[in-house]
Amino acid sequence: RPGPTSRALDVAADAPVQLVRPLLGFSKQRLIATLMARDVPWIEDPTNTNVALERTRVRETLAASGLTATALALTARRMRDAADGLAYAESALEKTLQLAVDRGLYARFDRRTFDSAPVILRQMFLSGMIARFGGMTERPEHSEIDALARRFPGGTQWSATLGGVVVSAGSRYVRLWREPGRISAAPVMLTPGEVLCWDGRFRVGFEGGADTAINVAPLGRAAYEAMAAELDRRQVLPAGVAYGLPAFYAGAKLLCVPLLGPVAGCAARKPDEFNALRFLCDPIHQYPSD
Repeated sequence: RPGPTSRALDVAADAPVQLVRPLLGFSKQRLIATLMARDVPWIEDPTNTNVALERTRVRETLAASGLTATALALTARRMRDAADGLAYAESALEKTLQLAVDRGLYARFDRRTFDSAPVILRQMFLSGMIARFGGMTERPEHSEIDALARRFPGGTQWSATLGGVVVSAGSRYVRLWREPGRISAAPVMLTPGEVLCWDGRFRVGFEGGADTAINVAPLGRAAYEAMAAELDRRQVLPAGVAYGLPAFYAGAKLLCVPLLGPVAGCAARKPDEFNALRFLCDPIHQYPSD
């Protein structure tokens, strides 16, 4: 029945009801008239007139100053349009940066092009890259991204850490990779056929019958340096990047580092041994250059 009521309504998850909010583009009078014309009941929220609540007092103050629901809706639409425009500009900037990503482990992009971009686009791009490479670390505050983005135009070589990511700026390129010290060293146990998210960066798993439990943990400095001398040029990574490689272990025995392939220092050092393990180790965030 039409008319105000304070009766609560429960909507089941599978109910054929579409919840739409907010309806700032429509006046309350128009909404009520529409419901009455269709003989549809509605609920009046009693807190909307409770001046003991801050949001009610703010709403009344805005109304008294002439900021109507229509004006607020127009502002919200313009803000969405501006956000869409910035997202488009960020995507266009990324295409000009010569962005290269190696195996989902680290990124490199052109510094001079980056320096010439507006600060807001540098902030957006850096924020996205840190979120992708920062793993399980909390996202940095906007003020931290702002301070980092504004350091670039100086042209000097420097490095900083933010959001679990190392940002290293050279004369030609800026490089980003996961900060090794922020990766949990605790082994993650796998069972056959199970796929897990490791460090927020990789999907890991394996198939087949292992005789013992399989664990995934960061490779670490000592293990990488032990095998580095026998790696070919295509496999070599910046040291800080390599230390955070996902490595698969059977107990204390290093079976393989899937992103390096069959290499010395691992139990599966031959291609047939490596392929027989059928391990999965794919970056969650894919890039064309991966």
